Amino acid sequence: MTTTAQALKQAGQMASLFAVSNQTRADFEQILSTAPVEFSSNDIRCLLDLAQIPESTRGGLFSAALKAGLISKKMTSDGYPARVPSTGTSAHAAYVQLYKRTNWSAAS
Repeated sequence: MTTTAQALKQAGQMASLFAVSNQTRADFEQILSTAPVEFSSNDIRCLLDLAQIPESTRGGLFSAALKAGLISKKMTSDGYPARVPSTGTSAHAAYVQLYKRTNWSAAS
């Protein structure tokens, strides 16, 4: 069986969540609840840093929030996920996903 790069990425993101405390998850969800309706990690990076949410867990936390229905991917009119250039210091010309907040009555 061949493993794709995307499958490896998802496995790594989920594995990173095993070391995340309940407090870190709660802090992340609190930050999401105060984010703009449409946002990227660029928009909340300073809050994630202030809350000391490890960079190594952020991808997994975003994936978990997607699965929980707290956020959804913003899509382009062509049906592709919308992305913008990352403003992170180690981005190396990478792009980050745009998200939309959803379902906050269930999370609060």
